Amino acid sequence: MKYVKGILKIIGILLIPTLFQAGVSLLYTFFSAFMASIHASATGNELDMATLVENIQGSVLANLALMVMIANLMVIFVFLLVELANKRKFTQTYQLKKFKGQQVPFVLAITVCGFIFSLAFSTVANLGSSDVDTMNSLQSLVTGNFFMSFLSVGIVAPIAEEFIFRGAIFRNLKRLSPIKVAIVIQAVIFSAYHMNIIQAVPTLILGLNAGFVLYYTGSMWAPIIIHMGNNLLSVILSNTLPMDWDISMPVAWVLLIVAPIALVICHLKFNRIRTIEPQPIVAGEVASDPMMIDQDEA
Repeated sequence: MKYVKGILKIIGILLIPTLFQAGVSLLYTFFSAFMASIHASATGNELDMATLVENIQGSVLANLALMVMIANLMVIFVFLLVELANKRKFTQTYQLKKFKGQQVPFVLAITVCGFIFSLAFSTVANLGSSDVDTMNSLQSLVTGNFFMSFLSVGIVAPIAEEFIFRGAIFRNLKRLSPIKVAIVIQAVIFSAYHMNIIQAVPTLILGLNAGFVLYYTGSMWAPIIIHMGNNLLSVILSNTLPMDWDISMPVAWVLLIVAPIALVICHLKFNRIRTIEPQPIVAGEVASDPMMIDQDEA
């Protein structure tokens, strides 16, 4: 029964961002259709359905970053309300605390190595050609309005997704399994959540790096930094490099070999200086809960 309740709770957590994303998208679609019909009436032009659909799709792609930001802000707000309603400190529940200065270089190194690994894999696998529509949507997220992409994809989305996956979901998984198993499971869920083959491996790598870094530091700020760094690199490079720029295949293969080796070395060294302390006891939970087990015992 414990596992059934845990799984249902995780599904419920995943429904929150899914419903917000779908709701915002649906509302914007209706708004675009409404504005198009008003414009057609004002100009006396006949509203062609094919043209209407094409215009709505173009408008949605152009404002995708804005919609993503609104949905993620709503998610953060709901999470804050839940903690407020339960009279718990949000910063304590989500481990928003400082981590050691000597751990900072490892956080940054894992951010860069993980990004290079993902970039090399995407180049070698060339999955973008297998799903053009998804690729166009992803490109519109990072290559539209730079300020909006920077804020939405680079700042707000990483914070919201870390609260969801390395926060709420990971916390519940630790009640059901050993901590390292929970890290792997949350990374798989994080990858599946994005629901496209293009991002499957890059998000899996990001989820594993973020999960283990949270384990090493005991601070949510570390995975937030990694997630922000990954997304900001994507936004900045997509807006500064030429559209036809790409990594040559020989270089991509070399990076695909070197980057994971560098990642493993970083993780092994990071693990040696990890923060070992009991997990914070949240109001309403007891120290005997598996979530509260010391990291060395997990």
